[in-house]
Amino acid sequence: MNAKIKKIIPIMLIIILVICIWAVMKPQIYEPRKELIDTSIMGEEVPIKIITLNRTMTSRENYEIAYLLGDNGNLYVLCNDTEKYYVDLWQPEFWKNIGIVDICAEKPWSYAAALDKEGNVYVWKKEYLSGESGETEIETKKREDWKIQKLGNIPKVSEIYATHNQFVIVTEEENVCIWSPEDNVNPDMDDMEMIDMETPILNIAASEEAVFILDDNHSLWSIENGMKNFLKENVKSITQGYKGLAIQMIDSENEIYICNISLLQQGYETEIFADKYEAAKIVFEDKISSISANGWIAVACTDKQEFYRWGKEKNPQYWYVTVPSMRVYAEPVKIDLADAKYYMVIGECIVYIDERNEVFILI
Repeated sequence: MNAKIKKIIPIMLIIILVICIWAVMKPQIYEPRKELIDTSIMGEEVPIKIITLNRTMTSRENYEIAYLLGDNGNLYVLCNDTEKYYVDLWQPEFWKNIGIVDICAEKPWSYAAALDKEGNVYVWKKEYLSGESGETEIETKKREDWKIQKLGNIPKVSEIYATHNQFVIVTEEENVCIWSPEDNVNPDMDDMEMIDMETPILNIAASEEAVFILDDNHSLWSIENGMKNFLKENVKSITQGYKGLAIQMIDSENEIYICNISLLQQGYETEIFADKYEAAKIVFEDKISSISANGWIAVACTDKQEFYRWGKEKNPQYWYVTVPSMRVYAEPVKIDLADAKYYMVIGECIVYIDERNEVFILI
């Protein structure tokens, strides 16, 4: 190798290094891939609710991603084989002749719960969970091995909610109870923490330290160390986001407060919400009508039916190689969820149902 080439090599290496640094540091444009989910097995039934089953998406064959509840009370699971996304009936032998009206799942993705039209609650541990890594193990289970537990020691239930690591149930007698299946999968009422609520509940969320309850008067309460505390009035909505929550106020509907969800708070100024909790305030041009959030991303819909995504950037690809990244967007990015009437973030993807009741996934 002559001396001229030896001089050129270091320069070329420096140029390549600069290009790589520029590629990693430049802002990533969110360009999702949209795929139609095959819901033909549902016939004329319309999906009315989706809940997360796993933290992330994958191309692993036969990987189950989320539960879908149909308007006829059937329970489906969203699957991904290496070719397509599709919906299949979930454990139909067990759920036959049981009309489910609501489903929810706690955010560590350990337990899910369902409520039927008769006021019975069913709880089960996440199926196919194999080891602490969360990898899936595909297997066929007999009915007696599904371990779907019908709660038999509590009164009839009218509402169920899932928080960060607990469930909250409201009985037909309007008793409100908190319970964790990790402590007791089939509890008595005496085994649950009772909450004194004078008005109906709109929604419930939680952090690792407290449970937050929004009542019908739009007052926000916290339950912390067994104590009920008033936090704020004129709260429009609260949304669970893994270990934290998103909060909207009635008098500032273009703002969202994000509390204890680090990837959704990065880059935004923080302030003390309700004189107690540090939260990032994100301001939009228009009023926000709904929001879905987890620990990685959030999607908000405005009253003009425009959708914005923020939080973790999509992992960039260089020369067909995906590079893991934990960078976040500097501000919410507008996305196309044409005619979406319902949507849910799952991992870093978005599942939505449009006006024709077709189901899509944005990857």
